[in-house]
Amino acid sequence: MEKRKQSRTEVVVNVEMHYRDIHAQGLRTRNVSLGGVLIEAGDYPLPRKGETVTLQVVNGGAPGTGRNFRTRVARVNEDGVALLFQDFDLEDFEYLQEMLD
Repeated sequence: MEKRKQSRTEVVVNVEMHYRDIHAQGLRTRNVSLGGVLIEAGDYPLPRKGETVTLQVVNGGAPGTGRNFRTRVARVNEDGVALLFQDFDLEDFEYLQEMLD
């Protein structure tokens, strides 16, 4: 049974994940919603379910640019990592809406 509250949109965006002492670069999204995002599995050790992850959307591929989101790992499987957005503000919401349009 589907528990999802937000509809997903297939969007491929370059992202980085920061968790524990790991800075996972060169990752891509598979889909995004206003509630969360699915990140394709990369060559890094995956975060654990429930772990807090800082997700950085990389603008134009330039390191250190983009927008950071505080997320929590909802699910980890062979497809990748499902992250739920946490502590969302209006600017974050508008940024995601623009990305989904």
